[in-house]
Amino acid sequence: MRDEAHTSSQSRAGTGLPLGTLICELLGEISTLLRGEIRLAQAEMKREAVKLRSAGLWFAAAGFFAFSAFLALLASAHYALIAAGLPPYAAAGAIGVIAILGAGLSAWAGVSRLKSLNSPLERTAHQTAQDVRMIKESL
Repeated sequence: MRDEAHTSSQSRAGTGLPLGTLICELLGEISTLLRGEIRLAQAEMKREAVKLRSAGLWFAAAGFFAFSAFLALLASAHYALIAAGLPPYAAAGAIGVIAILGAGLSAWAGVSRLKSLNSPLERTAHQTAQDVRMIKESL
């Protein structure tokens, strides 16, 4: 599509059309080009938003496991005080350790998803730079 616009503006330049007509056509092509760039930026932002949602869900899982660990550790302390040396608190402590491990793994997964996010406008910036070069060459 962009190549067609480039070719069509080149072929009209040699036809002897008035300068005002050429400028109007150029502005129309630039407007079409900018609309395309905006659509590209929207698509890239949507793709990155999906990744961000995934990272948020992993952080929510980490919060759930951390809260579970907190409750289990409280139960462990409770059993330790009541039982004064009886083994029921060891079971609650083991559950707390497992919950902490789950929270750590979930947080690690969320952080790794956040690190995988790309600059949302990287492709758009590259394409816009190419378009600017094309416009300069055609003038």
